[in-house]
Amino acid sequence: MSKLTDLLSKRIPTILGILFLAGGLGVGIFVVNQGTGGFFPKASPESTPKNVKITNISDSTFTISFLTDSATPGYVKYGIEANKLQQQTSDDRDQLSGTVGQFSTHHITLRNLTAATPYYVAIGTASREIYTDNGKPYMITTAPKIGGAPEALTAYGSVVTKASTPASDSIVYLSVDGASPLSTLVKSSGSWAIPLSTARTKNSSSYITTTPETNVDIFVQGKESAN
Repeated sequence: MSKLTDLLSKRIPTILGILFLAGGLGVGIFVVNQGTGGFFPKASPESTPKNVKITNISDSTFTISFLTDSATPGYVKYGIEANKLQQQTSDDRDQLSGTVGQFSTHHITLRNLTAATPYYVAIGTASREIYTDNGKPYMITTAPKIGGAPEALTAYGSVVTKASTPASDSIVYLSVDGASPLSTLVKSSGSWAIPLSTARTKNSSSYITTTPETNVDIFVQGKESAN
């Protein structure tokens, strides 16, 4: 666990394989379901989602992230009825580039959602397999609209590999005690930033209050480059 003042320009070392370090900081893990739960049809181990997490819940967005053993396109299908997942969105990097990329870390943000509404979600990969939570879509409820957001405060830093190269495409997860978790992708430069003004309580009913002395938990997840 660390204070926000300690995160400024913090370089977070990583290790080979899955990243489970955060520079000696306390680790906060926000796993919805270890493994994939139910799925259909037959799964491909290389493209099976692992360590599925839900973060960044607001009144109009939320993020689903996961890992795959091999680099593959990832997407989610969603809707407001469990049996009608008629909308689809792809990885945040695909949304920016307008192309479909292949990644082993997947960070998919659903946007322009309706406040205080349950959404049903299933995860898809390049194999066109659809993965669910023990046979049922994941269900995430967006936060209600509230006013009075706190003063803007941002946690930021950088993530490097053991070879001191940027750990691009890793995912940084951040949580403040009593708050719903937040996440962001690490940029090609190795830098990351998470605005805390959007952080809400776990029941989403209000914003949390943070200061430079607030304790935070950080968890970094990704794959080390083979080069």
